[in-house]
Amino acid sequence: MRVGFSGRPSSLSGMPAPSPREQMTRYVSACSQLGLGCLELPAVVLFGKGGWRNQYLAACTESSPAQSASGRASGSVDVLVRMRPSDCLGACAQHAQAPRHAEADYARHLVKMVGGRLATVLVKSEHSLTAPDLAPPGGQGAARIGLVLNWSDQAAILAAARAVRRSAQFMMLPLLNLGSERPSRLERSAERALGVCRSENRGGDSYLFVSLPRSGRTPPHAAPSDIRALLAAVNRFEEETACEIGVIFSGPGSEAHAHQAAGMARELKRPVVGGRTGPPGAEVGSTVRIRDVELGLDMQYAIVRPEHASVTAGRLSSESPVARAIMGRPPGARVEVAAPDGRVVYELLEVRN
Repeated sequence: MRVGFSGRPSSLSGMPAPSPREQMTRYVSACSQLGLGCLELPAVVLFGKGGWRNQYLAACTESSPAQSASGRASGSVDVLVRMRPSDCLGACAQHAQAPRHAEADYARHLVKMVGGRLATVLVKSEHSLTAPDLAPPGGQGAARIGLVLNWSDQAAILAAARAVRRSAQFMMLPLLNLGSERPSRLERSAERALGVCRSENRGGDSYLFVSLPRSGRTPPHAAPSDIRALLAAVNRFEEETACEIGVIFSGPGSEAHAHQAAGMARELKRPVVGGRTGPPGAEVGSTVRIRDVELGLDMQYAIVRPEHASVTAGRLSSESPVARAIMGRPPGARVEVAAPDGRVVYELLEVRN
């Protein structure tokens, strides 16, 4: 489970704006220091108010950052870039302008080029998802568009599902409002939303957006019981589906809530032994022994940072699909990992920290 927030890290506010790639490096470093695993940035913060084509061409002349096998920039932080609906969606309103697909295409390529995972857009029922030219081209190097959906907006959910079925360049990402439901109902809503989106997205890792309550002049504090219930539901879903979910908080005080939630998430990953929290499972620095269940083949690896990885030397990147699946798991756990020929089941036999 990766936990993060939507917005700019407070430690970087007011700093001069270098190139998008340099900004990305700073944001990843700031989130890593906070113990966070994902971040959503407005496109205007990363790329400026316009000129995405010129920035894309400029970025093409820069040296590319080191990336892991999973496509992330080094630093183990997922960065999503929030686009405006007018850049990639139509609207039902007659006065609305047509979406600027050319600008959106440059932005999507730029997102991927600087190490971003997804271009995201908040979808509402008034946005049109039926235009014949909506589906973005599936060109190499373009980031997918994550359609962020308020899970109480049924019209938007149905429209987004049709768009995802039409083009694999889209994926559905649920948004839940914290404080609008009791913890028990919040858990059920989270599991249902993640299940529906996983089905429509045809599997894979995903993200869950959490909107914090907005009231008064000071940032309200979400109840820890609500956050804990939400994270527990996400943790169960990850264990049942062998996938990874990023939980992204948005709204007033999102950075502080994300930091608090990240600590709760780490506790959830610790196995319970004899009624007490036991030692952590596999992590960076661990030596693990795993078994390919189908082949009966045992393997031993040291989990290391991406820049030190070498499978032939027995050093497995912490960003590889196998390492991501077993990290945080205790010995005896079984995980599924996507492979070109299907899904492979591994059993974690031993962990030495």
